[in-house]
Amino acid sequence: MKEVLLDDEPAAGMVVPKGCLVVYVGDEMRRFVIPISYLRLPTFRAQMERVAKEFGFHHVGGLQIPCEEEHFEELLRVLEELRSAKTMKTKT
Repeated sequence: MKEVLLDDEPAAGMVVPKGCLVVYVGDEMRRFVIPISYLRLPTFRAQMERVAKEFGFHHVGGLQIPCEEEHFEELLRVLEELRSAKTMKTKT
């Protein structure tokens, strides 16, 4: 199962899987469900620090990331590759 989920359905009443969190991205506030473990990754943390410096984190509701959806999807792709490479490395 792919760890990063896109949710095009309304958020009301939706259960977030254990070990995941919801972030809202872009002008349309597209909902993504991502692993909490991403918060520990330096690449993701650096992105969040840039967002905090530029926009702050004074929002009601879920974590909002004001960047283009395409850029966030690319970040998620890179994070998944890094995580997969790390998993493969620990298995050998």
